[in-house]
Amino acid sequence: MSVSEAVRIRRVGTPTPETVRERHVLGPVCFTWQSGAIRHLSVDGVEVLRGIGAVIRDANWGTHALHTEADEAHSSDGAIAFTYCARVATDGDGSGESPLALELQAHIDATELDVRLTLTAREHFVTCRSGLSVLLPLAGVVESAVAVEHSDGLVEKGHFPRHISPSQPFFDIRGLSFAPTPERTVDLHFEGDVFEMEDQRNWSDASFKIYNRPLALPSPYRIEAGETVTQSVRLRWRDTTGAAQ
Repeated sequence: MSVSEAVRIRRVGTPTPETVRERHVLGPVCFTWQSGAIRHLSVDGVEVLRGIGAVIRDANWGTHALHTEADEAHSSDGAIAFTYCARVATDGDGSGESPLALELQAHIDATELDVRLTLTAREHFVTCRSGLSVLLPLAGVVESAVAVEHSDGLVEKGHFPRHISPSQPFFDIRGLSFAPTPERTVDLHFEGDVFEMEDQRNWSDASFKIYNRPLALPSPYRIEAGETVTQSVRLRWRDTTGAAQ
């Protein structure tokens, strides 16, 4: 192990160096793009999204390293479209045959963000969780009112927890609406699986995480060879009158 790898392990727990972050600004919207993930999305200086990206776990909840095959961005008419393609490999350098390939597409403009993830299993793939993960910040979110739409169409009204919640604050999430400031409402819509939320403060992380596949279901599970899994998340921000910002 090199000196630099040892230092990274002491600092962040892994020898893998962090990938480059690219900062983008679209009018009132500011965010960073990092290897298939949107991070720290703010509108008029207020963070409304801590992050969204694909997380691929193994059979023991370890996180698979993704080997990037394409990472492209195209700007037009006040919007940016990203395409990120990667694969999971069975060896360290990524040269071996991959059991799972992924493509993440993201489109963002001054009013909304759309993210679509496609997973393709080239052989049986055993995992505890594979899909999109959404992180919400704490500032402006803790204790705020929230409306949660469930998969049956019913809407549950409540509040984000003030104190650390040892169990999931919300289950069976198809939609989520909350106001991080009195002037702005954020709407989230999920497709492709059953999503639920956990309080990341349990692990000293300043966020709420929304993830696919409920923890109450058996794990690990298997994505069959040849199977394609598609998930999507749409995030929209609007003022309190309902007009797009």
